[in-house]
Amino acid sequence: MNEDQTKIEIEEDSNSLVPLLLILLVLIILFIQRWSKKPQISKQYLVENDEHELQENLLNKDQQKKQDNQCQKNYYSVFNEKQNNQNEIFLKFKELQEQIKVQYKPQIYNQIQKPQQLICNNSINKIKEIYQNSSQLRFVEDEFKYYIRRFQEKSDLKRNYGLTFQASSKLYEYCNAFREVRGDGNCFYTAFGYQFLCILLFEYTFDQFQEFIDKIRKSDLPMKIFVTDKDLKIDDKQLEKQLLEEFLNRLTKLKQIDDITQRQDSFDTQFAAYEKQSEEIDGCLYGLSTIFFRNYSNYIVDLSINKDAVYDRENLLKWEEECNSNEVVIAELAKQLNVFVQLIFFEDKNNFVVREYEKDKQHKIILLIRPGHYNIGYYQQKNIIDQCLELVQKLNGIFKNSSEQVDDYQKDIVQELTKKITDLFDEIQILIKNQTLKECDAFKLLRFQLQSQY
Repeated sequence: MNEDQTKIEIEEDSNSLVPLLLILLVLIILFIQRWSKKPQISKQYLVENDEHELQENLLNKDQQKKQDNQCQKNYYSVFNEKQNNQNEIFLKFKELQEQIKVQYKPQIYNQIQKPQQLICNNSINKIKEIYQNSSQLRFVEDEFKYYIRRFQEKSDLKRNYGLTFQASSKLYEYCNAFREVRGDGNCFYTAFGYQFLCILLFEYTFDQFQEFIDKIRKSDLPMKIFVTDKDLKIDDKQLEKQLLEEFLNRLTKLKQIDDITQRQDSFDTQFAAYEKQSEEIDGCLYGLSTIFFRNYSNYIVDLSINKDAVYDRENLLKWEEECNSNEVVIAELAKQLNVFVQLIFFEDKNNFVVREYEKDKQHKIILLIRPGHYNIGYYQQKNIIDQCLELVQKLNGIFKNSSEQVDDYQKDIVQELTKKITDLFDEIQILIKNQTLKECDAFKLLRFQLQSQY
């Protein structure tokens, strides 16, 4: 009985587990189904998401490509504009140089009379004899023997004349550099003559130079000179003619030096020399120049209505003698030689007086005078040639960096520079047309090299 009862209980328990097992099986099946479906949904989602991202990336790349193309288009637009501006300036500058060459080409030198063989050794020896009986009799330190000395800046100018700060500041409005000349009684003719010869050699065109030389030759200008208290003079027509021809030939030979820098160095060395240094530098150019300008002064005073005001006129032809009525002479020289002469007279450390003659003339001479002595004055400033070349150089620097990205600011700079340079080109062309472009400025323009990028 007990065994049968036990079997019955076991069967009942087994039967009660069947539903639980079925439920557990169903749950397992559901779990498996749910688990198998979840990766499929995730995979579908990922595929859809990847396709969306791909579309966005393609769109972004397309937009970026359009932006890059637009930037590149803008870059080349500005770059091409720069190139056009550069080409315009380059062509105009070359055109300007060609116009200058017509007026200043080296072939024109061939039209200038070639210096003749020296036929006036006797006349040159006469100049040396005058030196021996005047300046060479006096002891002078070697550094002060040169007829013109080195170029000095405005600080030296202030110190040399002992000026106060206020006086020097005012002086710099008229003169900001100077060159001392030897104090030997001929200092006016040294200071004036040196500066006018600089105008002839470095500012006049070749035609203007030749015109002046021809005018002097035709005038048959005397070359007399008398040495005070000495039985020494030049008062012979044949000798005077030889002296004049020698002087003009030396100037012509200097004008024939193509390189103006070399010409300037040669002229300064020859004019300053007080004794023979070589076959070319014999120390006589100063003497020839002094005798020429003394005689030319006497010649034009004789033609002046104010000649009676030159009460000590005989001093004009006396070696190492100053004319005390020199202002009349200065006024006539300015008028006859077509130069603007600015005379700056120093009264003391606080005061100076400026007198001007023929102010409307293009070429300028500055004379610095302290009682008893003249020096050479300069006023240094940038002219339109210097301004033009400075702007062209700046623009050239921008062109060299044209491979870099260009912004609107740089574009504006190029346009502004191009306009300024073009305006200056127009002004220079007017100078060329009117034959008022100085040869030294023409040389600057011809020597300047503008780099082309094409």
